Amino acid sequence: MPEGIFVVMSDPYPGQDEEFDRWYVEEHMVETLAEMPGLTYAQRFKRDDWFGLPARFPGYLTVYGVQDGSADELKVAVAEQREAVAAARAANRAPHRLAIAPSMDLESVRSGIFLPTSARIVPSQVRS
Repeated sequence: MPEGIFVVMSDPYPGQDEEFDRWYVEEHMVETLAEMPGLTYAQRFKRDDWFGLPARFPGYLTVYGVQDGSADELKVAVAEQREAVAAARAANRAPHRLAIAPSMDLESVRSGIFLPTSARIVPSQVRS
């Protein structure tokens, strides 16, 4: 099977977009690729509201490529990070593995690992 993806949707606190995006791209994605097992790339996206997604739908999306066969190891690392963030938040301190920017609204974060259920189809494979 081809590689999967790990997606993270999130938002900054109001008025923190610029700092949040700077931190995410320049620090967090780099650190995540270095610290989390089985990730092959990272790319960041910002929601385009032309079709009116509900406000509760986070405005930023980060996609990480997951190396074939490494999803289980990544799941363990992600679970450990989530526990560390929750514990650090409760104790008002920084998590041990990956730093979280003060501009990140942790209540907005949604994430998951998605593994392929089909082959990748490209336009040249589609008949008109």
